[in-house]
Amino acid sequence: MKALLVAWFASALAFSGAMLCWMFLTTWIEGAVPTRPLGIVRGGLFALILGLIFQFGYGGVAYVILTRTGLWNIWTVSLAYLLPVFYSAIMPVTLHRTFWGPFRGWCSR
Repeated sequence: MKALLVAWFASALAFSGAMLCWMFLTTWIEGAVPTRPLGIVRGGLFALILGLIFQFGYGGVAYVILTRTGLWNIWTVSLAYLLPVFYSAIMPVTLHRTFWGPFRGWCSR
């Protein structure tokens, strides 16, 4: 149980670090004024909390599905996390596609 909690927190911390790096990178590329240190701390805490919530939901579902099917290994876990990233990179995100997509048959009547 302790290892699962450590992994949960470590992945949320990695998400928070990646979000802060992305924030600095986009600020630097766009030539915008960097935020104050308090804004960086707030952004980091917000990303950490968001990462913990996401990991609790998605990571829990992935854990249950992969352990019940006997596919729990590093390669399938990596695929479970990288496949949505790859999918979101190649598919354009629009409100119609993300929200109304599953209800397409009902909404067109």
